[in-house]
Order: sequence, then structure tokens, then C-alpha cells
Amino acid sequence: MRIVGREIPPAISNEPSVANLVVADRFMAMLRGLAGGPRHYFPKGVYRYASHEEADEALIDAVARDMAKLALERTHGAGKVRP
Repeated sequence: MRIVGREIPPAISNEPSVANLVVADRFMAMLRGLAGGPRHYFPKGVYRYASHEEADEALIDAVARDMAKLALERTHGAGKVRP
């Protein structure tokens, strides 16, 4: 196994620090990007699945569709691809 990089998490404490605020800000930016950013991995709505495997399959399908759409956008330009 090859390790490319490793981020050392800041020490846990009850006192606020710049390092903890930076980590929290990065985490919140990532969550905002997942929810309302240009990539929509997670379809809206409430879904019920018979098994965890079925739910995992639906998630993988959603990610695959979004990755295919992204590849088309990068190949043909953002304004030329229809959903």
C-alpha cells in the first residue's frame, strides 16, 4: 500500500483554535458542495429500500449517472449537454 499524504487532525479540546475552525470550515464546505453544488449525487426525496444492498445499488447508480454527465460536460462543454 502506498500512502500519498496524511493530514494530522488537530488535538481535541474544549477551547476553540484556528486549526479546529479551519477543519470545521473545510468539512462544512464539503457538505454544502454535496447538497447544493453542481454535483447532485444524492437524489431528492424519501426512498425506502428492501435491503442495504438495494440502497447501495441505487446510490452507486446515482453517482455513476452524475459522473457520466460530468464527463459529457467536460467533453462537449457545459451548455451543450441535456439532462
